[in-house]
Amino acid sequence: MAPLAAVAGVPPEDSAQTTTAASGATLFQAKGCVGCHAGPDSSPQFSDYPSLTNAAAWAGTRREGMDARAYIAESIRTPGVFVSPAYRGDGPSPMPALGLSDAEIDALIDYLLQG
Repeated sequence: MAPLAAVAGVPPEDSAQTTTAASGATLFQAKGCVGCHAGPDSSPQFSDYPSLTNAAAWAGTRREGMDARAYIAESIRTPGVFVSPAYRGDGPSPMPALGLSDAEIDALIDYLLQG
């Protein structure tokens, strides 16, 4: 997998910018999340997949004992562990494992929780 800088045109992972919501917004587009999920400032191509808008209001309530950051991180790292009740498709979730770095996951979480 190409580093964040090569994929999204942002500074390398050791830069503080990779953990910002702006970097997360770039990743949300570059990694194709926007194809299936509505984000804070985007609309998806498909409607069966959970909306990720207003995640700060609901992400901390999905799994007992998990705060919003932990829930979103788990959903990105190991998407098949828990299928969102907002998923409207048939069968298991088709969410792919994206193989993102911790910095990239943090940036996506910051973006999704920004408000």
